[in-house]
Amino acid sequence: MKHIIIHHTGGTERDPFADTSHHTVHTVDNAHRARFGEPKSSRGWYVGYHHFIDRNGNITKAREHTELGVHTKGRNDSIGVCLAGNFDVTQPTGEQISALKYLLREINEQEGILLVFPHRKFSGKTCYGRNLDDDWAQLLMNEYLAKKWGIGIGKVNSVIKVLKAFII
Repeated sequence: MKHIIIHHTGGTERDPFADTSHHTVHTVDNAHRARFGEPKSSRGWYVGYHHFIDRNGNITKAREHTELGVHTKGRNDSIGVCLAGNFDVTQPTGEQISALKYLLREINEQEGILLVFPHRKFSGKTCYGRNLDDDWAQLLMNEYLAKKWGIGIGKVNSVIKVLKAFII
């Protein structure tokens, strides 16, 4: 896997500004089965993301990291993480942010992945939401990397910026 791509559940077909923070991994599983008809992952989910974080910060692993995702056209060789909610109109919960920090650290430790992108970098969508800056999730990873590497956050931000220039 190359990098991590963060998503939100976004609005609904009927209302792009609907709050979807109540969505669960089962909601997404049913939607992805109906929409994509993809075969189940080895973990038994139709969910196209590797991980799903609900509003309470519960993390569900829907796909093994060795399995291709079904979350970003042309970038499904990356690890997809989806947070419940529509961050065009709301913010992630504190529990979601804590869970995402934990998950980013775990993925880095297991896979050595450093780079985190919002879905919108590879699509015409607003995902992971207009209320969050493009570097929001990367900065969560960078906080961890600064501690891990024992260097200042500014240096980590500079290194990551250079690496990202080769991806996009």
